[in-house]
Amino acid sequence: MEKDLSNYFNHSPSSNSAINKDEMDEEALLKLWRYWRERAMNFLVRREHSEVELRQKLTQRECPLWLLDDIVDWLYDQKYLSLERFAYSYSKNRADLGYGPLRVRNELSAMHQIASREIDAAFLEVDWYQARKTAQRKIRQTDPYKFRAALYRRGFAGDDYVDELSDI
Repeated sequence: MEKDLSNYFNHSPSSNSAINKDEMDEEALLKLWRYWRERAMNFLVRREHSEVELRQKLTQRECPLWLLDDIVDWLYDQKYLSLERFAYSYSKNRADLGYGPLRVRNELSAMHQIASREIDAAFLEVDWYQARKTAQRKIRQTDPYKFRAALYRRGFAGDDYVDELSDI
């Protein structure tokens, strides 16, 4: 039984399992595979994504759950999806914005479920001194306690603010 794919792409979000792969012929399955593979690759062309992020975006756009694992596995096999590259890219971006290693590590592990091994490898290549200087420039506090609190919120440890306090 051939299924019209246009009906699937316009269905409501609550019916994610509306397409049964057993009811589709080989050509329709191939079209569906190519469509979702291309959507996933378009996300990765713009910037690196974590697996969690990519799965969320594809699920929000109603990618069939039975197809999602295969697409993610294929992206890993082709080296289009890489947790190491994502961890480095994310860490560098956040450091350039003035966020410290504690906050970035927490974001990577909690929000993106990146393992400590990948985070540690990414952190070796990030200039945390420059991140601290950027944070110092952005924090406009003359009160040492408020300055310290602002640095803590940005993810810098207690010994990271000693130099900045002497400059106030």
